[in-house]
Parts: sequence; C-alpha cells; structure tokens
Amino acid sequence: MNDNNRYEEKEIDILNIFRSIKKGFLNFLQSIGKFVLFAIKNIKTLLLFVIIGIGISVCFFYIKKTVYTSVLTVSHSRLNNGQCADLVNGLSKVADDTLLADMLGLSIKQAKEIKNISFNQINKNDSSFLISNFKIEAKVYNVTVLDSLQNGIMNYLESNEYATKRKQLHQSFLDKIEERIKGEIIAIDSLKRVVDKSILPRSLGNGIILGESIDPVKVYKESMDLYKSQLNISEQKELNNSFEVIIGFSPAISSAGLVVNIVMGVILSLLFGMLWLLIKKYNLNKNVG
Repeated sequence: MNDNNRYEEKEIDILNIFRSIKKGFLNFLQSIGKFVLFAIKNIKTLLLFVIIGIGISVCFFYIKKTVYTSVLTVSHSRLNNGQCADLVNGLSKVADDTLLADMLGLSIKQAKEIKNISFNQINKNDSSFLISNFKIEAKVYNVTVLDSLQNGIMNYLESNEYATKRKQLHQSFLDKIEERIKGEIIAIDSLKRVVDKSILPRSLGNGIILGESIDPVKVYKESMDLYKSQLNISEQKELNNSFEVIIGFSPAISSAGLVVNIVMGVILSLLFGMLWLLIKKYNLNKNVG
C-alpha cells in the first residue's frame, strides 16, 4: 500500500514539473510576443536609432585607422625560446618611434605605421628553454611597411650580442677547418700528379705503379672526400646565421571591415533603442501611477 502511494506521489511530482516547464515556456513565448509587438508599435523610433547607428558606424570606420595583422615564421639556433621572446616582445615596449626606427633600421614614418610586434610560440607546450621555431605577429596600419619590417626584425635579432659572439666563434672554427682542408687538397693534388706519372700503361688497359706501393683508387677517393668536406664547410658558413626566415610575413588580414561595422552598429542601435523605449515606458507608467 505504501509503495502504491509513493508511486502515485512520484507521478504527481513529475506531472507538476512538466506543468511548470510548460508554463515557463509559454510565459517565455508570451514575453517574446509582447516584445515583438512593442518593437513593431515603435518601429519608427527604432528605425531612427538604426539610421543613427549606421551613420556612426560608417563614420567610425573611415575615421579610425584600419589595423592589418601578419605573421612571420622564424627558425633559430643559439638562443632559446625564452630569450627570443624577450627580444621580440621588447620591441613593443619601445614607446618612442625614433628609437624603434633606429633599432629596426626603418624611417620614422615607417615606424609610425607599426602598432604592435609580439612573439608567438608555435607549440604552446614547448618550454621556454627549448630551441624551436616561433612566429612573430605584427600589427600595422599600412601593409607596405611589412617587407622593410621583416628585414629590420631579422637584422635586429641577428645583431644580438649573445648570438653574435657565438656566431663569430663558429665562423672562426669553420675558417680554420676550411684552411686545413685546402692544405690537404693541395697535398693530395700533388700526390695525384706523382701517381699519374708513376703509372706504366699495359696493353690490356691496366697499369702498375713504379717504386712504392700506392693505391691510386684510394688517392682519388681521398681527394673526393676532401672536396665534399670543403663543400660541407662552405654550406655551414653560408648558413651560419642565428636566425632564418621560414615563411615571410603572410598576406595581412585587416580588422573588421565596413560591413561588420554596419552590422554591429545596427545591433547596438536596436539594443539602445529598445532600452530607451522601455525606460520611457517605465517612467510614463510611474508618472500615471
């Protein structure tokens, strides 16, 4: 008996919940209907607010400076991510356009076109102590400054004293290795001439070496290995920079366009118009009461 009573009570509770939900939903729809009717009734006033909002949006669009955002992808060695972040973000802390122009090798006019320069790690999980590629985001008022800005940023990073010292040490090391290899190539070339003169031709197209036993194949192989080593050193010297551009500043993306400004203006003007009408209605009812 008690179980039946409990079951009936649960059914009543569920029915009450559904009734409450239904009542709340109907009240919500009724409120929306009243709101729509109120808006239609005051459509002329709302249209006036919309026209004013559109006018303000258009004026604001043409008065304010359009901001363009572009990204530069850079690879680096010798410095870790944290050090690179400090160098890049330090550019945004320079408030004086003249100083910024001097740091980046730009004209003052070009420096004035730069709004912000910031460091962006490609992988957010990377430690600041790692060495990995990173991005530099630039916000500018004029896209024509991007090429000069890219060169300026790369020169600024490359001229860092910490990186420059290590670059010079590596350059000196490569120069000494290259000098040693050139000396060995000269010696091998001399030996090759001796070997060439010491080979006696045979009728079958083979030859023998007079005097000491020297393998001409090994001599020529050693010459080729030294030549490859010299090419490798030349490549390392060519790529000895601490920073390299992977992807230059991409096509700039502008901030909100005219259409977006107009849409935002319409929405905000409608909200302000409805708020003004509701306040006016409230004050009117209050005075009548």
